[in-house]
Amino acid sequence: MLQHTQIKVVVRPDGQVEAAGKATTQHDQPLLVALTRAFYWQQLLDDGVVSSGSEIAQREGLHHSTVNELLRLALRGSRPSSEPSWRASSPAA
Repeated sequence: MLQHTQIKVVVRPDGQVEAAGKATTQHDQPLLVALTRAFYWQQLLDDGVVSSGSEIAQREGLHHSTVNELLRLALRGSRPSSEPSWRASSPAA
């Protein structure tokens, strides 16, 4: 019988990774940082703090396509499982 252990990993805004206990696996830190930023940016959009990915890019000093690609990545990960994958990437009509 295989038994999987879950480890809580916290990625701080400065990109540092904290793990409760000893982590025995390698984490893709750049991916964790990117997802953390994307979920934070999505929260800014949801709360009405900013109105677009372009506004976030301007505030962060990044290219708008970088911000929008990361936002899509965050949305892809948080999509309800009942929604077909093609709907998440379809352009709005």
